[in-house]
Amino acid sequence: MTNEQWIKQLGRKELAERLIRRSYCEDWDYDYDEEPFFWGIKEVYITSDGCEFVEDYDAALQQECWWLAQEKE
Repeated sequence: MTNEQWIKQLGRKELAERLIRRSYCEDWDYDYDEEPFFWGIKEVYITSDGCEFVEDYDAALQQECWWLAQEKE
């Protein structure tokens, strides 16, 4: 079986899981004096259509599955 054949036999959800990209971004906030402070690093999931979901993999997976089911424009 070739890689192409393997990809073609994947279900929609399995394919969607492999298409979602994971990235990271800095999370900044402001204190009462309006001084910025570093809050931490957040995980961002990016779907094939460019939608970004901050720390919400399930929503990203749902969006990717929806996008895969749409007709090509």
